Amino acid sequence: GNLTHRINLRKTDQLEDLARSLNLFAERMDERMGRLRGEIDWATKLFSVKEQPESLPWLKETFKHLKELTDSFKTTSAYEKG
Repeated sequence: GNLTHRINLRKTDQLEDLARSLNLFAERMDERMGRLRGEIDWATKLFSVKEQPESLPWLKETFKHLKELTDSFKTTSAYEKG
């Protein structure tokens, strides 16, 4: 999903409250997705050592899958940029 899109209304009515709430929700999801991406990148690097115990390859695959899922979201989060 695109977490960068925001709703702009020209009128002041009940839809304005809904739009404000949806925009706030999208902004918070954008921030959380950026943090999650950063944590996945950190964990992936941590577990990318050459000599891994036999129990860790599944963990590496799990992080790879999580990265693929989070990459499907378009975000503007500053957390991704470091």
